Amino acid sequence: PPLPYRAYPPSNPSLDNGNGASNLPGSKNPYPPENRSLSSSSAASMAPDRNLAPSSGYEYGDFPNPDRRHYGDDRLSIWLWRLGALVVVILLLVFGIRALSGLFRRAPEEPEAQEQVEPETLPADIPEAVVLPEPAIDISVLTPELAKTTIESWQTSKQSALGATRDIESLNGILVEPMLSQWRGRAEALRQANAHYEYTLRGVEVEDVTQEDGAEKGSVIVSISEGAKYFVNGALQGAPASYDSTYRVRYNLVRTGDSWAVESYTAL
Repeated sequence: PPLPYRAYPPSNPSLDNGNGASNLPGSKNPYPPENRSLSSSSAASMAPDRNLAPSSGYEYGDFPNPDRRHYGDDRLSIWLWRLGALVVVILLLVFGIRALSGLFRRAPEEPEAQEQVEPETLPADIPEAVVLPEPAIDISVLTPELAKTTIESWQTSKQSALGATRDIESLNGILVEPMLSQWRGRAEALRQANAHYEYTLRGVEVEDVTQEDGAEKGSVIVSISEGAKYFVNGALQGAPASYDSTYRVRYNLVRTGDSWAVESYTAL
């Protein structure tokens, strides 16, 4: 069999003539071709000891490398360390996220329970408050206050009946015959002429009140400050239809049920 390695240095191809002899003149090949095949015993005696390190410059290919012996174990350790570090990082991220979410989803604090205060019971011997009834107004007596209230009510009804609203029925509560028919006729005439008044009452001052004892009639003299604007078809008319003045009137009043009404008047 062939030797496991070349025990002789390679010949230069340019100096080799193919049969193992050198082309150099005078040279003699120390290893002729016929001597390159050895017997099995000679080959066995010439086989190298595999427990010995190879000589420098030769390659055996079957000797173990001491540096490569632990290479696989080192790679396994490195991957185990990397896997452990990755697990630690994941755990830290999970616990960090749960901690932050717990801060934002914090349950609202329940309000403190307030102590219930029982109302104090009143002693049984304290009487309840007595509500006194208001004293009834005696309308049988025509006082200056009652006469002034009656005249102011008449002025308000006059503004409604002769004004733009044309509330003629408002005269029924404050006037009686014959004055009621007179002023209802005036209000109707203004409606047909498409005219109306805008009154401004500035004040009513009572000068004198007259009433006989127990009588249902009386009279009052008042001074009235009043302004009036007269409109026809929406156009403001001048004086004398429109005016702003103070005048004195005597009103004759009559009691009707629980109030007083105007029966007639006389300009003074």
